[in-house]
Parts: sequence; C-alpha cells; structure tokens
Amino acid sequence: GTLSKALDDAKARLDELRKAQAAAETRTQLFRDLEHRFKPLVDAGQVHVETRGNHLVMDVKGDLLFDAGHAELRQAGKGALMEIARAMETEPQSTSARRFLVMACVDDEPAKSKRYESAWELTTAQAVTIVRYLISLGVPATSLTAAGAGAFDPIVPNDSADARVRNRRIEISLLTGSDDAAAAPQVTK
Repeated sequence: GTLSKALDDAKARLDELRKAQAAAETRTQLFRDLEHRFKPLVDAGQVHVETRGNHLVMDVKGDLLFDAGHAELRQAGKGALMEIARAMETEPQSTSARRFLVMACVDDEPAKSKRYESAWELTTAQAVTIVRYLISLGVPATSLTAAGAGAFDPIVPNDSADARVRNRRIEISLLTGSDDAAAAPQVTK
C-alpha cells in the first residue's frame, strides 16, 4: 500500500513537472516571438529588449518620445509606439489576457518644467500619455497600467551626460506570473 501510494505520488509529481515544462516552453517562445517583432526597433537603436526577473522589458529612449520636461509625444515617438502597439496586437495569445506596465523614468536633474513640480508628476503624465496613445492604436485599456518612477529607478548611476540619457527612458514590461521567472530566457540586445 505504501509503495503504491508513493508510486501514485511520483506519477502526479511527474505530470505536474511536465505541465510546468510545457508552460515554460510556451512562455519562452512568447518572449522570443516578441523579441523578434521588436527587432527592427532594436536594430534602429530605438528600443532595447531584455528580461529582468520574470518580465520582458522594452526600454524606449525617453528623448525619442518626449522633449525634456514635457509629456506631449513627439512625432518620432508616435512611430515607435505604433510599432510597439502592432507587436502587442499580433501577439499569438489574446493581448487582453496579457498585462503591460508602462513606466516612465527620468534622470536626477531637477525638473525643467513650469507645468510639473516634480519628476514624479512629469513621469506619471508621460506614462499616462503613452497609455492613452496605445489605447488609441487598439491596445485594450484593460491590459495597460501606467506608472511614473520619477528619478528613483535609475539603471545606471547619474554620473555623466550619457548615463543621464540612459536613465531618461520609458519601459514597457510584459508582466508575467512569478512562475515565469524560470522560463524567461535571459535575452539582452
């Protein structure tokens, strides 16, 4: 009886592992498909794609999308966002089942805007502007979340002009479950 129970438990665990492996392979393929869809933007230097933990992150240069201290989209930025929206819409699984976090970040220089008192207000307005534009392009509102990080999420120290440019960015992250962390390939472009 004990041996039979142990065998049944082992079979059940093996089934769970097979299901987890299949799900991990599906997520890995999804990440690779999205990376492939963004290749033209990556090659043009407009987007940097990588995985961080359990998120696929598309890092768009903030200067491409906005003038310093502003939250109105530049024409060049609209083109990049159209490509991103198109990739979101053509994802193999329903976009409405996926969640994307749009987070705007700036460097540590004081805000150069009369309209926004702080970097948080500016980056929140920028993120909301992007979300509204993506919605206007057909991305479901239910799949988007906007966040402003101000100057409090630098990816490199703000110790040079080049570093500050890198920290002025918009990140569009494909949010996945915590189980996806093991499945995400470590992709860096």
